[in-house]
Amino acid sequence: MSNRPALLTALRRLAPLLAVTALPHVRAQESAGPGRSTEKTEATTRSPPTFALAGGQAIVGSLAEKRLNVLTRYGELTVPFEEIVRVRFHPRLSREDTVRFTTLLTSLRKDPRNENVVKAITALGHGAYLLVSDARKVAEDKEIAAPLAEIQESFENVEGVYLDDRDEIVTKRFTIKGHILDKTLRIERGRLKLTIPISDIRHIAYGDLVIQRVFKVNSQHMEGSKGLLDTKLQVKKKQRFTLTPSGSMMWQGQAFGPAGISNHSWNSRNMGCLQWRIGKGPWKLLPSAFEGKADATGNIELCIHLTGVAPTGEFKVEFKMKKR
Repeated sequence: MSNRPALLTALRRLAPLLAVTALPHVRAQESAGPGRSTEKTEATTRSPPTFALAGGQAIVGSLAEKRLNVLTRYGELTVPFEEIVRVRFHPRLSREDTVRFTTLLTSLRKDPRNENVVKAITALGHGAYLLVSDARKVAEDKEIAAPLAEIQESFENVEGVYLDDRDEIVTKRFTIKGHILDKTLRIERGRLKLTIPISDIRHIAYGDLVIQRVFKVNSQHMEGSKGLLDTKLQVKKKQRFTLTPSGSMMWQGQAFGPAGISNHSWNSRNMGCLQWRIGKGPWKLLPSAFEGKADATGNIELCIHLTGVAPTGEFKVEFKMKKR
């Protein structure tokens, strides 16, 4: 879009205020005291909303708009923002990325085995999910359908990502499903004023913001085969977070949990143990829940300490972190 460079420049100026994409958690408002209206108390104490952006950042600011226009199956609704608790936008791509997807899809049809094209489509992010899903439904050639299925599953493999084909507006009284008709939102942070396309916003949340994601770790993420899962979630040094593992796997007839196989070791660690690290730092064990501060800045990565025959089953790792 024509205003994208200006938008990116403005966001760089906001670097100290940015955080990674998160799922919203709304803290209950305190009840009004005697003789005071609850609605007034909420209006005066409600903090500005947080906007999670497609690039993995979040910004807190005030909305210039007072309402959202939503097309539902029952007609068009106008919803005041003062009634809204949370908004989740269905997967969207910008005009430029939509054109890029069309070009990449054409290349994929010519060469379904081109891994670079598959990676490029995946890199568009889950905003491309619905386009990939639609292309897969009409794909007559199994060779084309296979890589599209792989891309679609890579989006679905990350829990906590909204992949519905309609927008969701949660109000204080009910939830609305439909298509938001507004194309942009105007956000103000002090003197800074931004106009952000809807396609660049993943969700809006009022109240406390908590990052909460669940990742699946399976046979594709074996350390011995140089496999790993990059969660794409960046933590900053001294930032507090939790990792909670669960699930079980089977390897050569032996079932094991995140602690691995106690009577079978490799490089002084239990075979099959679940590991995590920040950036390219040393691998750390994750036999049970971890809660603490990051010792470095970087993406959290996960893997299974295993080599040779691939296991079956999967581990799940829940990640939680409060916005700083």
